[in-house]
Amino acid sequence: MESARQNHEIFVRRLQNEITEGSHQVRLEDLKDHHTCSLGHWYDSFGMKNFGALPEFVALSEPHREFHQTAKDLISAYSGGDQATTEKLLERVLALRDVIFQNLDALSAATQKSHQGPNL
Repeated sequence: MESARQNHEIFVRRLQNEITEGSHQVRLEDLKDHHTCSLGHWYDSFGMKNFGALPEFVALSEPHREFHQTAKDLISAYSGGDQATTEKLLERVLALRDVIFQNLDALSAATQKSHQGPNL
């Protein structure tokens, strides 16, 4: 789970750098969705098979999907010069990141109670 957390944190920093510094390193067509990032791969395969019945696991799905969609919307708004929408969407990405991290922590705690690590 630490790997998923780090990957999403790095992604958020890249988004922030794109917005604040105009680094032009984040292209809309290169953004992954909630199925193709490392957490998504794990979620759709090993996670679903082993933890699909846990509410803590299920709780990850929607904020993770929304995180990736909002990131795409953010880059689109930024590329189109819509500063107000860009700022709102960046705030939303940060909030969703925090929700995902809280859900990962809850899942980790739930799996440790059952003595199964999440193997992520």
